[in-house]
Amino acid sequence: MYRLPLPVTVLLGLALGLASLSSVRAADSSAVVLGFDQGDWKGIELSGEKVKTGGRSGLWKDHLVNKSVGSGNIPHDWSDAEELSLWIYNAGQKPVPLMIVLVSRADPQGFSYFGYRVTVEREGWNEVRIPISYFQPSGNPAGWHKIDSMMFTVDGWGMKPSPDAVLYLDGLTLHRAVANPLSAAEQAEVDQIKRQFAGYQQAQWKGSGEMERQRERVPEWMAALNAEGAWPDIDYASKTGGFWQPLTHLARLEAMALAYTMPGSPLKGDAALSAAIHKALGNWLRNDYWSSAWWYREIGVPADLAKILLLMDAELTPEERSAGIRIVGRAVMDSPPHWGRGVLTGQNRVWVAANALAKGLLASDMALVRRARDVAFEEVVIASQPGGTRPAFKTSGRPGDIDVSTQEGVQPDFSFYQHGPLLQLGNYGMGFAQDTVQWMTVLRGTSLAASPEKMAVVRGYLLNGLATVVWKGNVDISSCGRQIGPRSPAGKGGEVLLLLETAKTMDPGHTAQYQAAIERDRPDAAVIPAQSTYFWRSDYMVHRRPRYYASTRMNSARVLATEVVNTENLSGGYLGDGATFLYLTGREYDDIFPVWDWARLPGVTAPMTTDKARLKPKNWKVTNDSDFVGGVSDGGYGAAVLTLNRDGVKAKKSWFYFDDEIVGLGAGISSDGEPVASSVNQCLAKGDVMVAAGAGKPERAGVGVREYPDLKWAWHDGVGYVFPSPQRVSLGFQEQTGAWNLVNGRAKPDPVTAEVFSAWINHGDKPRDATYAYVLLPGISREQTEAMAASPTVQILQNTRELQAVRHAGLKRTQAVFHQPGALSFGAGRVIAVDQPCVLMLDESGGRLAIADPTQLLKEIAVTLDGKATKLALPAGAMAGSTLTVALP
Repeated sequence: MYRLPLPVTVLLGLALGLASLSSVRAADSSAVVLGFDQGDWKGIELSGEKVKTGGRSGLWKDHLVNKSVGSGNIPHDWSDAEELSLWIYNAGQKPVPLMIVLVSRADPQGFSYFGYRVTVEREGWNEVRIPISYFQPSGNPAGWHKIDSMMFTVDGWGMKPSPDAVLYLDGLTLHRAVANPLSAAEQAEVDQIKRQFAGYQQAQWKGSGEMERQRERVPEWMAALNAEGAWPDIDYASKTGGFWQPLTHLARLEAMALAYTMPGSPLKGDAALSAAIHKALGNWLRNDYWSSAWWYREIGVPADLAKILLLMDAELTPEERSAGIRIVGRAVMDSPPHWGRGVLTGQNRVWVAANALAKGLLASDMALVRRARDVAFEEVVIASQPGGTRPAFKTSGRPGDIDVSTQEGVQPDFSFYQHGPLLQLGNYGMGFAQDTVQWMTVLRGTSLAASPEKMAVVRGYLLNGLATVVWKGNVDISSCGRQIGPRSPAGKGGEVLLLLETAKTMDPGHTAQYQAAIERDRPDAAVIPAQSTYFWRSDYMVHRRPRYYASTRMNSARVLATEVVNTENLSGGYLGDGATFLYLTGREYDDIFPVWDWARLPGVTAPMTTDKARLKPKNWKVTNDSDFVGGVSDGGYGAAVLTLNRDGVKAKKSWFYFDDEIVGLGAGISSDGEPVASSVNQCLAKGDVMVAAGAGKPERAGVGVREYPDLKWAWHDGVGYVFPSPQRVSLGFQEQTGAWNLVNGRAKPDPVTAEVFSAWINHGDKPRDATYAYVLLPGISREQTEAMAASPTVQILQNTRELQAVRHAGLKRTQAVFHQPGALSFGAGRVIAVDQPCVLMLDESGGRLAIADPTQLLKEIAVTLDGKATKLALPAGAMAGSTLTVALP
């Protein structure tokens, strides 16, 4: 609720004075021009100097005296109002904030109202269009059927009147909803979509695994409801931006509605349950609880409430439907920036359009349903993002078709952007998949069904994007975005599996592909094919083998690292700096987040700091000032490079991915600041830690972390760690203590302790041209680790600032990162040379070359193999940075 302003007595007196005036406008007009040149508007004078519409405008000046403008000479029944619009001329150069107050008194002596704050930003005419659903109730307003008076004020609500502000008000118009009766065919289609929507929600409930647990709790929730339709254990006064408690009310209400409507449910049609649902629904509709975060107001609450209303559609009273439509209608497509948010883009716009579609169904507004469907399936293109202002690979010219874009949304490599060029596969990208799959399924068999081209894009995103980042039922941490909470990877993994299962209904012609993805991603997956994928649009490598999954997440001058929003991800500033996660069971990092040393994330080279300010992400800013970041993959093997120039540390970091080995190399590591370390792993400790140092025999490491100057190899929890050259390696296991509120500011500060295995390489204070080298051996025994350390299959050819390269003798594959033009000898007198920096892989047996440009700027490159030169045209446009595979002569 809005806090009452300090000069409340002034406003209250004005409100009471205006209440005696009567309305002179017809209540049944679709657009009622209220104007400021008609009626009795107190606080302004009529002027012909600045006029936008009509003959005269209202001049509002001397704000220290005329703090408010108001009239009761307005329509009093706003039940069917959709929007309020007006023009405001700002005669000054400074923005002018003001509050629009719609007084609605249930108590004649009280001051209850609906309010909305706007800022007149620029000099000259400003058009203001406010959906009525944006007005927030305060106090105990009588309702939209009883609007007593209207006021504009520049005082209170955190505002102070400016003596220099001069405004002209004109064109005040109230827009009412216009009911367009549906034809019999349209009504039949709306009814069909409603049935399919309810069926979809019921199927999702059953498939989520939550149905039995929630249904068992329904009687408990019914009994706990108080006379007002609220639950005593929910803090309805909460306004927090994350983990907003009142949303629990809607979650329980949705489960109750599902139990009531689900075919075969023992509570289907239960009269007592129906009464409880209407009581709890009435509580929400009366109070219209608001969070401080715009997302809940425009997206989260309307989406959850729409599900409940559509499930209960046949039993809604006219009052419930009207009030519900108003709240669901808070999601307004193409609305201007407000409430602390910018222009809607990407998945945010899809969410809002999906809510508008639901509103159209509730209101039987087929025109809105059609337009919302089109907007929900449009590709969002933002000119400020890389790749220009138009989508690449537009799949068709039909309105509403989803496009693979170079802007926010689905990318050409099937990664996903939101909030700029920021990887959001398991966060906003998950929402995108859930909404598109939902509506494509619900709209099947209607005139709004998805086109084949549109279906192909969503199919590609599900199979080549989301399904790629799930391992043993868990989404890769690097794909969770800022949503790193208790069991987040497992919860998101379950959501992906449910999406893939649902997609078989949405897209039945490709059932076998979805089922294959389910089989390889499920927690008990038995047969997992080898796959290596580099997402060049997002600086992200994923390497899958039957025994393990590994990923490396990077950032560059093109791609952002990470974000913190609503206090989520407070310590994750280094998550995009080469974080390399290695999974065998998928449980290696289960809820490790509160106890992590966030400056030593696996794979990261960073200062050894505990400074919270440095660990906190720098939102939507380039933090790594380098464009030589990229990777190459031929589908089976891969290599990646991160040129790090961040937080006072510079480094050349490369990863090379084979079947049984992952090689990590670092060179040119320098810093003028504090000590720097390169982390190899930091995961939950499980079982013995075996080490072999110097000429000594392998031994079991005791509790604690120890520094080894000459560690040869180590083994822990099915992973071998080989160090080919002497390095200062700290390795071992110990208890680490932290708290969830270090990860998410809304979480509890209660201490959490866990045993953690860590391995990192110390580069010391202010290192200069330091290096590191290690080999990860996933899914092998201690004995196999010892044998492979003694007889390595991978040879490190070079590890310098100019060139990092390895060769796998068994596979006859050479992989190299050329940081500058140069040549590489890789055995038996063979040489490969390039005239531009690049990353490449050579299959020596067949002369097959995979090559990519990490800068994404080169047009061509010359490659010379054993004296034979070949000039190659590199991928361009949205494909720049992707892998080119050719056969060399």
